[in-house]
Amino acid sequence: MENLSKKSPKQTISQIGVALFIFVLIAQAIQFPLVKIMLLFDENVSSQPWFLFVVSAISLYLIGFPIYLILMKKIPTKKLVKPEEDKKYSIKEIITFFLISYTAAILLNLVSTAVNLLISMMKGSEVINPLEKVISGSSIWYVLIFACILAPIMEEIIFRKILIDKLSRFGSTVAIVISAYAFALFHGNLSQLLYAFVLGLIFAYITVKSGTVKYSIILHVLVNFTGSCVPFIVMNLGENAIVVLGIIMWIVVISGIVLFFKKRKVLFAKIGDNVSENEEVYMNGELIYENDKLPLSKAFFNVGMLMFLAISIVMIIFAIMQ
Repeated sequence: MENLSKKSPKQTISQIGVALFIFVLIAQAIQFPLVKIMLLFDENVSSQPWFLFVVSAISLYLIGFPIYLILMKKIPTKKLVKPEEDKKYSIKEIITFFLISYTAAILLNLVSTAVNLLISMMKGSEVINPLEKVISGSSIWYVLIFACILAPIMEEIIFRKILIDKLSRFGSTVAIVISAYAFALFHGNLSQLLYAFVLGLIFAYITVKSGTVKYSIILHVLVNFTGSCVPFIVMNLGENAIVVLGIIMWIVVISGIVLFFKKRKVLFAKIGDNVSENEEVYMNGELIYENDKLPLSKAFFNVGMLMFLAISIVMIIFAIMQ
Protein backbone atom coordinates (compact mmCIF):
# COMPACT_ATOMS: atom_id res chain seq x y z
CA MET A 1 0.00 0.00 0.00
CA GLU A 2 1.25 3.49 -0.82
CA ASN A 3 2.49 5.39 2.24
CA LEU A 4 0.54 8.63 2.17
CA SER A 5 2.78 10.19 4.78
CA LYS A 6 5.04 10.91 1.80
CA LYS A 7 2.28 13.07 0.30
CA SER A 8 0.95 16.29 1.74
CA PRO A 9 -2.82 16.67 2.22
CA LYS A 10 -2.82 19.19 -0.63
CA GLN A 11 -1.19 16.65 -2.97
CA THR A 12 -3.74 14.00 -2.04
CA ILE A 13 -6.65 16.41 -2.62
CA SER A 14 -5.07 17.21 -5.99
CA GLN A 15 -4.97 13.49 -6.80
CA ILE A 16 -8.69 13.30 -6.05
CA GLY A 17 -9.28 16.31 -8.33
CA VAL A 18 -7.37 14.60 -11.15
CA ALA A 19 -9.57 11.50 -10.72
CA LEU A 20 -12.70 13.67 -11.03
CA PHE A 21 -11.22 15.44 -14.07
CA ILE A 22 -10.42 12.17 -15.86
CA PHE A 23 -13.84 10.75 -14.99
CA VAL A 24 -15.65 13.73 -16.54
CA LEU A 25 -13.26 13.97 -19.51
CA ILE A 26 -13.63 10.32 -20.50
CA ALA A 27 -17.41 10.35 -19.97
CA GLN A 28 -17.80 13.40 -22.21
CA ALA A 29 -15.27 12.26 -24.83
CA ILE A 30 -16.93 8.87 -25.26
CA GLN A 31 -20.38 10.29 -26.00
CA PHE A 32 -19.69 11.48 -29.58
CA PRO A 33 -18.18 8.18 -30.89
CA LEU A 34 -20.84 6.26 -28.96
CA VAL A 35 -23.62 8.15 -30.74
CA LYS A 36 -21.92 7.56 -34.11
CA ILE A 37 -21.66 3.81 -33.44
CA MET A 38 -25.32 3.60 -32.42
CA LEU A 39 -26.36 5.49 -35.57
CA LEU A 40 -24.51 2.95 -37.70
CA PHE A 41 -26.89 0.25 -36.49
CA ASP A 42 -30.01 2.41 -36.69
CA GLU A 43 -30.00 5.88 -38.25
CA ASN A 44 -33.27 6.71 -36.49
CA VAL A 45 -32.12 5.63 -33.05
CA SER A 46 -31.62 9.24 -31.88
CA SER A 47 -35.37 9.80 -32.01
CA GLN A 48 -36.04 7.00 -29.51
CA PRO A 49 -37.28 8.19 -26.08
CA TRP A 50 -34.50 6.28 -24.29
CA PHE A 51 -31.62 7.44 -26.50
CA LEU A 52 -30.16 10.33 -24.47
CA PHE A 53 -30.58 8.46 -21.20
CA VAL A 54 -28.77 5.40 -22.52
CA VAL A 55 -25.91 7.42 -24.04
CA SER A 56 -25.43 9.26 -20.76
CA ALA A 57 -25.65 6.09 -18.65
CA ILE A 58 -23.15 4.18 -20.79
CA SER A 59 -20.60 7.00 -20.91
CA LEU A 60 -20.87 7.93 -17.22
CA TYR A 61 -21.59 4.71 -15.39
CA LEU A 62 -20.46 1.88 -17.68
CA ILE A 63 -17.22 3.49 -18.91
CA GLY A 64 -16.37 6.55 -16.80
CA PHE A 65 -17.26 5.15 -13.39
CA PRO A 66 -14.97 2.06 -13.46
CA ILE A 67 -12.03 4.29 -14.41
CA TYR A 68 -12.92 6.72 -11.60
CA LEU A 69 -13.13 3.77 -9.20
CA ILE A 70 -9.67 2.51 -10.21
CA LEU A 71 -8.14 5.97 -9.75
CA MET A 72 -9.79 6.51 -6.36
CA LYS A 73 -8.77 3.05 -5.10
CA LYS A 74 -5.16 4.23 -5.23
CA ILE A 75 -6.00 6.57 -2.35
CA PRO A 76 -6.37 4.62 0.94
CA THR A 77 -9.63 5.14 2.81
CA LYS A 78 -9.63 6.18 6.44
CA LYS A 79 -12.83 7.57 7.93
CA LEU A 80 -12.75 9.87 10.90
CA VAL A 81 -13.66 8.19 14.16
CA LYS A 82 -16.40 10.48 15.47
CA PRO A 83 -16.76 10.93 19.23
CA GLU A 84 -20.49 10.23 18.98
CA GLU A 85 -22.17 7.15 17.54
CA ASP A 86 -23.43 7.23 13.97
CA LYS A 87 -26.83 8.88 13.76
CA LYS A 88 -29.84 6.73 12.86
CA TYR A 89 -32.51 8.84 11.18
CA SER A 90 -36.22 8.23 11.70
CA ILE A 91 -38.84 8.32 8.93
CA LYS A 92 -40.06 11.65 10.32
CA GLU A 93 -36.56 13.12 10.09
CA ILE A 94 -36.11 11.83 6.55
CA ILE A 95 -39.42 13.46 5.53
CA THR A 96 -38.26 16.72 7.14
CA PHE A 97 -34.95 16.57 5.27
CA PHE A 98 -36.86 15.87 2.06
CA LEU A 99 -39.13 18.90 2.50
CA ILE A 100 -36.12 21.13 3.19
CA SER A 101 -34.17 19.66 0.25
CA TYR A 102 -37.05 20.00 -2.18
CA THR A 103 -37.69 23.57 -1.02
CA ALA A 104 -34.04 24.45 -1.59
CA ALA A 105 -34.19 22.89 -5.08
CA ILE A 106 -37.35 24.85 -6.02
CA LEU A 107 -36.13 28.23 -4.76
CA LEU A 108 -32.62 27.92 -6.21
CA ASN A 109 -34.06 26.67 -9.49
CA LEU A 110 -35.97 29.97 -9.69
CA VAL A 111 -32.67 31.83 -9.26
CA SER A 112 -31.04 29.68 -11.98
CA THR A 113 -34.01 30.30 -14.30
CA ALA A 114 -33.60 34.06 -13.81
CA VAL A 115 -29.87 33.84 -14.57
CA ASN A 116 -30.55 31.75 -17.68
CA LEU A 117 -33.17 34.29 -18.80
CA LEU A 118 -30.64 37.10 -18.43
CA ILE A 119 -28.04 35.17 -20.41
CA SER A 120 -30.66 34.35 -23.06
CA MET A 121 -31.36 38.08 -23.50
CA MET A 122 -27.65 38.80 -23.82
CA LYS A 123 -26.92 36.07 -26.37
CA GLY A 124 -30.16 36.47 -28.30
CA SER A 125 -31.34 32.86 -27.97
CA GLU A 126 -32.76 30.62 -25.29
CA VAL A 127 -30.51 28.84 -22.80
CA ILE A 128 -31.83 25.29 -22.74
CA ASN A 129 -31.96 23.30 -19.53
CA PRO A 130 -30.34 19.96 -20.53
CA LEU A 131 -32.36 18.03 -17.96
CA GLU A 132 -35.68 19.39 -19.26
CA LYS A 133 -34.59 18.59 -22.81
CA VAL A 134 -33.84 14.96 -21.94
CA ILE A 135 -37.02 14.47 -19.91
CA SER A 136 -39.34 16.14 -22.41
CA GLY A 137 -38.11 13.85 -25.18
CA SER A 138 -38.52 10.67 -23.17
CA SER A 139 -41.28 8.61 -21.53
CA ILE A 140 -42.25 8.31 -17.88
CA TRP A 141 -40.70 4.85 -17.58
CA TYR A 142 -37.29 5.94 -18.81
CA VAL A 143 -37.40 9.02 -16.59
CA LEU A 144 -38.26 6.77 -13.63
CA ILE A 145 -35.52 4.21 -14.35
CA PHE A 146 -32.69 6.55 -15.32
CA ALA A 147 -33.40 9.90 -13.61
CA CYS A 148 -35.18 8.71 -10.46
CA ILE A 149 -33.43 5.42 -9.66
CA LEU A 150 -30.16 4.84 -11.53
CA ALA A 151 -28.78 8.38 -11.40
CA PRO A 152 -29.44 8.96 -7.67
CA ILE A 153 -27.92 5.62 -6.67
CA MET A 154 -24.82 6.04 -8.83
CA GLU A 155 -24.29 9.69 -7.92
CA GLU A 156 -24.56 8.94 -4.21
CA ILE A 157 -22.00 6.15 -4.55
CA ILE A 158 -19.67 8.45 -6.53
CA PHE A 159 -19.95 11.61 -4.43
CA ARG A 160 -21.18 10.56 -1.00
CA LYS A 161 -19.70 7.07 -0.61
CA ILE A 162 -16.39 6.99 -2.50
CA LEU A 163 -15.51 10.69 -2.44
CA ILE A 164 -16.41 11.30 1.21
CA ASP A 165 -14.55 8.15 2.26
CA LYS A 166 -11.42 9.61 0.66
CA LEU A 167 -11.95 13.14 1.98
CA SER A 168 -13.01 12.43 5.58
CA ARG A 169 -9.41 12.17 6.76
CA PHE A 170 -9.08 15.93 6.10
CA GLY A 171 -12.02 16.82 8.35
CA SER A 172 -15.79 16.68 8.04
CA THR A 173 -16.08 20.25 6.73
CA VAL A 174 -13.69 19.55 3.86
CA ALA A 175 -15.45 16.25 3.08
CA ILE A 176 -18.93 17.81 3.01
CA VAL A 177 -18.08 20.97 1.05
CA ILE A 178 -15.79 19.38 -1.54
CA SER A 179 -18.31 16.56 -2.11
CA ALA A 180 -21.09 19.12 -2.73
CA TYR A 181 -18.79 21.24 -4.93
CA ALA A 182 -17.83 18.25 -7.08
CA PHE A 183 -21.46 17.10 -7.28
CA ALA A 184 -22.61 20.53 -8.49
CA LEU A 185 -19.88 20.89 -11.13
CA PHE A 186 -20.43 17.32 -12.31
CA HIS A 187 -23.85 18.31 -13.72
CA GLY A 188 -22.11 20.67 -16.13
CA ASN A 189 -24.83 23.30 -16.56
CA LEU A 190 -26.05 26.49 -14.87
CA SER A 191 -29.61 25.23 -14.49
CA GLN A 192 -28.60 22.62 -11.92
CA LEU A 193 -25.45 24.19 -10.49
CA LEU A 194 -26.90 26.11 -7.51
CA TYR A 195 -29.43 23.64 -6.23
CA ALA A 196 -27.11 20.68 -6.83
CA PHE A 197 -24.53 22.34 -4.57
CA VAL A 198 -27.00 22.93 -1.73
CA LEU A 199 -28.53 19.45 -2.06
CA GLY A 200 -24.98 18.08 -2.11
CA LEU A 201 -24.28 19.83 1.21
CA ILE A 202 -27.40 18.32 2.79
CA PHE A 203 -26.78 14.82 1.42
CA ALA A 204 -23.10 14.92 2.40
CA TYR A 205 -23.89 16.12 5.92
CA ILE A 206 -26.37 13.27 6.42
CA THR A 207 -23.84 10.76 5.09
CA VAL A 208 -21.06 11.97 7.39
CA LYS A 209 -23.39 12.16 10.38
CA SER A 210 -24.92 8.72 9.84
CA GLY A 211 -21.85 6.91 8.52
CA THR A 212 -23.90 5.42 5.68
CA VAL A 213 -24.99 6.46 2.20
CA LYS A 214 -28.45 4.85 2.42
CA TYR A 215 -30.21 7.97 3.73
CA SER A 216 -28.81 10.23 1.03
CA ILE A 217 -29.85 7.70 -1.64
CA ILE A 218 -33.41 7.72 -0.29
CA LEU A 219 -33.51 11.53 -0.25
CA HIS A 220 -31.97 11.80 -3.71
CA VAL A 221 -34.52 9.36 -5.16
CA LEU A 222 -37.40 11.26 -3.51
CA VAL A 223 -36.19 14.66 -4.73
CA ASN A 224 -35.61 13.44 -8.29
CA PHE A 225 -38.93 11.60 -8.39
CA THR A 226 -40.83 14.64 -7.12
CA GLY A 227 -39.02 17.01 -9.45
CA SER A 228 -39.03 14.83 -12.59
CA CYS A 229 -41.67 12.10 -12.55
CA VAL A 230 -44.49 13.90 -10.71
CA PRO A 231 -44.60 16.91 -13.10
CA PHE A 232 -44.29 14.49 -16.04
CA ILE A 233 -47.39 12.62 -14.85
CA VAL A 234 -49.39 15.73 -13.95
CA MET A 235 -48.73 17.41 -17.31
CA ASN A 236 -50.71 14.61 -18.95
CA LEU A 237 -53.68 14.96 -16.59
CA GLY A 238 -54.89 18.36 -17.75
CA GLU A 239 -54.90 21.97 -16.57
CA ASN A 240 -56.73 21.31 -13.30
CA ALA A 241 -54.09 18.82 -12.20
CA ILE A 242 -51.34 21.33 -13.04
CA VAL A 243 -53.03 23.99 -10.88
CA VAL A 244 -53.37 21.53 -7.99
CA LEU A 245 -49.72 20.53 -8.33
CA GLY A 246 -48.70 24.19 -8.25
CA ILE A 247 -50.65 24.75 -5.03
CA ILE A 248 -49.19 21.62 -3.41
CA MET A 249 -45.68 22.61 -4.50
CA TRP A 250 -45.91 26.00 -2.75
CA ILE A 251 -47.39 24.40 0.37
CA VAL A 252 -44.35 22.11 0.40
CA VAL A 253 -42.01 25.08 -0.10
CA ILE A 254 -43.58 27.04 2.77
CA SER A 255 -43.43 23.92 4.96
CA GLY A 256 -39.78 23.42 4.04
CA ILE A 257 -38.89 27.01 4.95
CA VAL A 258 -40.68 26.79 8.29
CA LEU A 259 -39.10 23.43 9.11
CA PHE A 260 -35.64 24.65 8.22
CA PHE A 261 -35.80 27.62 10.60
CA LYS A 262 -37.43 25.57 13.36
CA LYS A 263 -35.27 22.46 13.11
CA ARG A 264 -31.98 23.63 11.62
CA LYS A 265 -30.02 23.54 14.91
CA VAL A 266 -31.21 20.01 15.63
CA LEU A 267 -31.03 18.59 12.09
CA PHE A 268 -27.74 20.27 11.19
CA ALA A 269 -25.87 20.03 14.47
CA LYS A 270 -22.15 20.66 14.20
CA ILE A 271 -20.03 17.60 13.48
CA GLY A 272 -16.83 17.49 15.48
CA ASP A 273 -13.55 16.40 13.90
CA ASN A 274 -11.44 14.52 16.41
CA VAL A 275 -8.35 14.55 14.24
CA SER A 276 -5.55 16.26 16.12
CA GLU A 277 -2.85 18.10 14.25
CA ASN A 278 -0.23 15.56 15.26
CA GLU A 279 -2.32 12.41 14.93
CA GLU A 280 -0.81 9.39 13.24
CA VAL A 281 -3.19 6.85 11.71
CA TYR A 282 -2.23 3.31 10.82
CA MET A 283 -3.84 0.89 8.36
CA ASN A 284 -2.73 -2.75 8.41
CA GLY A 285 0.17 -1.73 10.63
CA GLU A 286 1.49 0.87 8.19
CA LEU A 287 1.53 4.62 8.76
CA ILE A 288 -0.68 6.12 6.06
CA TYR A 289 -1.01 9.73 7.11
CA GLU A 290 0.17 12.26 9.59
CA ASN A 291 -1.13 15.75 10.31
CA ASP A 292 -3.82 15.53 7.61
CA LYS A 293 -6.30 18.07 8.93
CA LEU A 294 -6.67 20.63 6.15
CA PRO A 295 -8.24 24.12 6.08
CA LEU A 296 -11.10 24.31 3.61
CA SER A 297 -9.50 27.21 1.74
CA LYS A 298 -6.52 25.01 0.81
CA ALA A 299 -8.66 22.19 -0.54
CA PHE A 300 -9.70 24.06 -3.70
CA PHE A 301 -6.44 25.60 -4.90
CA ASN A 302 -4.36 22.74 -6.25
CA VAL A 303 -3.64 21.39 -9.71
CA GLY A 304 -6.15 18.53 -9.67
CA MET A 305 -9.11 20.53 -8.37
CA LEU A 306 -8.35 23.39 -10.77
CA MET A 307 -8.29 20.90 -13.67
CA PHE A 308 -11.68 19.60 -12.59
CA LEU A 309 -13.01 23.17 -12.29
CA ALA A 310 -11.66 24.04 -15.76
CA ILE A 311 -13.34 21.12 -17.54
CA SER A 312 -16.58 21.82 -15.65
CA ILE A 313 -16.54 25.46 -16.78
CA VAL A 314 -16.01 24.33 -20.38
CA MET A 315 -19.04 22.03 -20.06
CA ILE A 316 -21.16 24.84 -18.60
CA ILE A 317 -20.16 27.26 -21.38
CA PHE A 318 -20.87 24.60 -24.01
CA ALA A 319 -24.33 23.99 -22.50
CA ILE A 320 -25.05 27.75 -22.56
CA MET A 321 -23.98 28.12 -26.19
CA GLN A 322 -26.12 25.25 -27.49
